[in-house]
Amino acid sequence: MIYWITVNYYSSALVGRLIDSIPEEFQPDYRVIIVNNSADDHSIFALKSDHVVILTSPANLGFGKACNLGLDWVYRQNSQAMVWLINPDAYFPEGRNNSDLIQDFVEFPIAHPEVSILGTVIYTPEGRVEFSGGEFNPKTGYIAPKTNLEVFPVSKSYIPTSWVSGCSMVIVLKNFQACPQFDPDYFLYYEDFDFASVINSKVIGLRLPMDFSIPSNLFHY
Repeated sequence: MIYWITVNYYSSALVGRLIDSIPEEFQPDYRVIIVNNSADDHSIFALKSDHVVILTSPANLGFGKACNLGLDWVYRQNSQAMVWLINPDAYFPEGRNNSDLIQDFVEFPIAHPEVSILGTVIYTPEGRVEFSGGEFNPKTGYIAPKTNLEVFPVSKSYIPTSWVSGCSMVIVLKNFQACPQFDPDYFLYYEDFDFASVINSKVIGLRLPMDFSIPSNLFHY
C-alpha cells in the first residue's frame, strides 16, 4: 500500500489531473489523502472515492502544516507505510510505463532499507529538469536545487543528497520512531530543506530515472 498526500488550495482541477494520472491497474494498492486547505472549495469533494480520502483543515495552514495532518492520518492507519508527498500540480506523464515506475518506488525501501527519505527527478512539461537533488553549503547558507542530471552515475540506483523537494518526496515511515513532521512555523517554501536538516541522521536519497533519454518521473508546472 502506498499513500499519496497532496494539499489542495483552490486547485481541485489540478488534483483531479494528478489522480487521473495514476494508472488504473495500480488502484487497489493506494490511497490519495487530500488535505483541503480551502474549506469553501466544495468542488474537491467530487474527487472523493474508495481510494481518495479528504481531510479538511480549519484554515489555510500552509504546505508543511497541512502535510502534517496527512502524515498523522496515515501514521494512525499504518506506522510502517510508505508516504509519497506530491504537489497538486504535479502528475505522472502520459506515454510512460507509470505502473512500473510506481512499483519501483514501492519496492525501493526493501532493496535499500537504509534510505528514509527519497526524492524523484522532477521535470517541467517541456522536459526540462527542474529538480535533481538539493544542494546546501553550510558555510555560506546557500540552498538551491540541482538541475544537472547528466552528471549522475548511471550505475547507481540512487545518490545521497542534502535535501529533496516537497513537490515529490517519499517518506518511509517505518524508519522513524515517531511520525515525522514538518516545522509548522514554515508556511510555504524551505520547509522541505528544514525537514531534511532536522532528520540529518537519516539517509536521504534521490532516485535516478530508469531511462535517461526521456523524462521518466514527474512533470510539474
